[in-house]
Amino acid sequence: ILLRKKVPAVGFMFDPFVGIIPLLGKAIKQCALSRYCQVFGTLLKSGVPIIECTETATELAGNAVIAGLVKGGIASVKAGKSVSDGFSRALPSMFLESWYVGEETGELAESAQRLAKAFADKAEYMFMQLSIWIPRLLYALVSLMLIYMILGGAIGRSEERRVGKECRSRWSPYH
Repeated sequence: ILLRKKVPAVGFMFDPFVGIIPLLGKAIKQCALSRYCQVFGTLLKSGVPIIECTETATELAGNAVIAGLVKGGIASVKAGKSVSDGFSRALPSMFLESWYVGEETGELAESAQRLAKAFADKAEYMFMQLSIWIPRLLYALVSLMLIYMILGGAIGRSEERRVGKECRSRWSPYH
């Protein structure tokens, strides 16, 4: 974590790799989207100009992949358009639709806060599932290793006996 803060390139290399890990990658992306929405909503509700909200929220998303998907919002705001016009269409449709509705109704801060809660809840559920499945997978892996070692040892000993008999019979003076 400290290395990520000091060397931003670490995040650009590490985050896409983590993103492909089943369940863990999705959970981390959900956390990053939640963090983006939470920061954005809080700043906007506090009266911070929208350009600063988008820049700060993008910087604090905590995931290079998610930051890359939302950073178009910065350029969009600078061009005088809405934030959602700059978002990547690779973002979840729920995120894009809710954000757009928030912009249209003038309740973007509240919409961002609701999105933050929804993504945080999803991430929490995914992390809970990980905490259930990781021990099961580790137990299965250890069991398979033990089975392999037991069978490998049994096969190896029978092979040693067979080879040992051949050698004794070949070199036996009574042959």
